[in-house]
Amino acid sequence: MKKKYVSRLLAGCLTVTMLTPTGALASVPQPVVTQEASQVAGQENETENKEQAEEYAADSAAEVQTDETEAAENRTAADKSREQAEPQTAQTGEQAEPQTTQTGEQAASEAEPQAQVQPRAVVAVNQWIRNGNRWWYRHADGSYTTNGWEVINGAWYYFDGAGWMVTGWLKRPSGWYYLTGSGAMATGWIQLGSTWYYLNESGTMLADTWIGNNYVDGSGAWIPGKVKAQAGWIQSGNRWWYRHADGSYTTNGWEVINGAWYYFDGAGWMVTGWVKLSGTWYYLTGSGAMATGWIQTGGTWYYMNASGAMVTDTWIGNNYVDGSGAWIPGKVKAQAGWVQSGSRWWYRHADGSYTRNNWEMINGSWYYFDGAGWMATGWLKLGNNWYYLNPGNGAMVTGWLQLGSTWYYMNGSGAMETDTWIGNSYVDANGVWDQSKTKAQAYWVQNNGRWLYVQEDGSYAKSTWKTIDGKEYYFGADGYMVTGWLKQGSTWYYLKPTAKNSAEKVGEKAYNYWVGTAGIGGYYIDKYGRMIAGKDYSLGSYVYTFDANGLCTNRENRYLQVTDANGRKYNVEKKTYLSDPQVGVDVTEDEFLAAAVYAESANQGLTGMTGVAMVMLNRMRTNKTSLAPYPSEAKNMIYQATQFEVARDGALTRSLNLIVSGKGGTAMENAKKAVANARAICDAYDNNKTDELSDEVKGILEELKVPEGHTMLEYLGFMTPKAFENANLDPEKTHAFTYKNTTFYSTWIKKS
Repeated sequence: MKKKYVSRLLAGCLTVTMLTPTGALASVPQPVVTQEASQVAGQENETENKEQAEEYAADSAAEVQTDETEAAENRTAADKSREQAEPQTAQTGEQAEPQTTQTGEQAASEAEPQAQVQPRAVVAVNQWIRNGNRWWYRHADGSYTTNGWEVINGAWYYFDGAGWMVTGWLKRPSGWYYLTGSGAMATGWIQLGSTWYYLNESGTMLADTWIGNNYVDGSGAWIPGKVKAQAGWIQSGNRWWYRHADGSYTTNGWEVINGAWYYFDGAGWMVTGWVKLSGTWYYLTGSGAMATGWIQTGGTWYYMNASGAMVTDTWIGNNYVDGSGAWIPGKVKAQAGWVQSGSRWWYRHADGSYTRNNWEMINGSWYYFDGAGWMATGWLKLGNNWYYLNPGNGAMVTGWLQLGSTWYYMNGSGAMETDTWIGNSYVDANGVWDQSKTKAQAYWVQNNGRWLYVQEDGSYAKSTWKTIDGKEYYFGADGYMVTGWLKQGSTWYYLKPTAKNSAEKVGEKAYNYWVGTAGIGGYYIDKYGRMIAGKDYSLGSYVYTFDANGLCTNRENRYLQVTDANGRKYNVEKKTYLSDPQVGVDVTEDEFLAAAVYAESANQGLTGMTGVAMVMLNRMRTNKTSLAPYPSEAKNMIYQATQFEVARDGALTRSLNLIVSGKGGTAMENAKKAVANARAICDAYDNNKTDELSDEVKGILEELKVPEGHTMLEYLGFMTPKAFENANLDPEKTHAFTYKNTTFYSTWIKKS
């Protein structure tokens, strides 16, 4: 075993030949690692690893016996391996000279292990092994890594073809790496001599790029004093162009800059005045900004829509612009209205058209117009239905209609009813009310103290619910009215067996009703007439607990009074509202906000999420709002329905759990990024540095399409478009705009 182990050491003793940056990039600094440079990173690890290996070697030497014969065999083996282990002193191709030139004797001496320090074969642990001034890493099974990376105690190391740990510069297909004197891979900024280099998180040296505001050249060396170009306007004579941060500029196209649209020609110059693009005219003001709305040039008014396109041959409110786009003063817009011709009437629309062979609702009434457009009056047959149109004004009649001494009934759609009962009145096949015909009446019948119900056709109500005089009753298969408990499917109902007052009826279905004791020990029927079972139920100021059989087993106060960071007091529901979520105690403020953004807008993408995050920050940054302001820290809010819908259904708690557990996927990462974007936007506006926002954030602001003249800092609320419509808010006065399924608004003003 000893001979075999030492032979493996000898066979692996190949001198490391390292490619240097000089061999691959002419301007990269020499990777010859001086003692000073090799100590850039990892000295503590190196010392610890070396001391560990030396201690292990000392223990091994104390226990291993060496005889002269075996030592001689080992030296013979070393001699045989010397030719293989000895490095080439000259190399061609992409390989460069090794850092330290060695003679053949030095290589052999370094490759030959000392017999006294053979490791104990009985010890099976991962271990650093030192041989001369070189190191290798033995795995517990005796194996070792060659030509590859290995992470050891959290640091990355590279081992050459013989298994020796590499230090200094290393060229791999993926790029240049730097291994410190301890062998650990370097990341971040490192200084070698007077030159600085930057290694990214994977250890690869970056070249010809910007690291923040610092530039590294093609060799990877930092160039002090080189200033990163800033985006901005450049004037040349009386013309302007806009230089991007990378030195490029827009040609033959639009670009939005600080919220305004500009057009640049083929040479990149900013355009002013009229410009025609794909058949559409636009007007660029003297500053180059695209105009929208009404503009006046040369004494003539024009109207540019929201996209900047000039509008032609149409009405803008009550103002008309002709085919050239010019406003025609004095031209009056035609108004819709009734027009009389002799004894007949027709209805002219604002555009001069009129309805023919069809119904039209005008000022809340229905009218019918014939094939020539004249308003119809009197009886009108369409298909199989008769209608009656008031002879005096043409409006369609509904309900009871008396003509002479005859009555007719016109239903809600205006059609005359025939051969049917209208309440207790019968209309015959001609639609005429037959006053001689009386409808049979339903009535109660009592038999031996129990009640039955005879229907209009003379039959008994059986196995059915009946609503009688506003009360609901149930009749069994035998026709008798049921009282007490009734189970249908899995639902229990309660039919009152007694009447507690004059308003109650025996047998009526109970609603919002305690059966037995009101509270613990009783049963409760909810507003739908169903018995509550197997859940907590809020009623008044209490929360009641009902078991699976419907029995109330517990009652506790429903509300907890709390005070938020603004000093306002709230009665917060203990079980259905969330205040100061304990799940969020161990998360940062921005992580808390990200959880809220995720809960509110996980399906809106990064742009929509950034808008939502902006609203939250805006509400936290101002108290001057018609909407409830938020405290300066989101974690100090009291979350209730009027402030934060996500708290009520538990979504915020679920989002916080995702944050704490590191889950949530791409949507959660977007939520975190959205909060960072929102903070960057706020800071940029606060410091008047919006031009320094990243291109990505600028693109997000463009996608949101905030109305002209406004900024995202003004927006203090968001909801779905449907909710916005239901709230009856004024889109213009609230400066509302919609992105995907979220409508953003700046204040709470309803339509007048």
